[in-house]
Amino acid sequence: MPQKLDEPVQEKGSNFSAGTVQLICIARLLLAKQRIVFLDECTASVDLKTDAQVQSAIRSACGDCAILCIAHRLDTIIDYDRLAVLDSGRVIETGSPSELLQQQGAFTGLVASTGDAGAEIRRKLAASPPAPSSRIKL
Repeated sequence: MPQKLDEPVQEKGSNFSAGTVQLICIARLLLAKQRIVFLDECTASVDLKTDAQVQSAIRSACGDCAILCIAHRLDTIIDYDRLAVLDSGRVIETGSPSELLQQQGAFTGLVASTGDAGAEIRRKLAASPPAPSSRIKL
């Protein structure tokens, strides 16, 4: 946004990219201070570095919120306290990331698909105890 906060908004935000629209929506969320937050692929259209920054901001602002988040990126969900893995619309696994990795199921396969180095990083993140909160990610 070249003009930053003074950027004109065209009808339906058509002059913004999908990633910019997502970031604007997340900024609105952070300002609203909700007790329950629903996020559906909230960072799917931003790069990994921005995703990490957004996740950090959400954790800081919503530390005492219940968060239900649907995400495909493992890095977005790997440090949450509870996950549900879905396949064809059905829950096939639930548990903490470290519990799911011990089960050697679908979640383990997803982590392994990131390659040896990527999987090792994610295993370490999953083994770290989550910060106390009521966050739930799907």
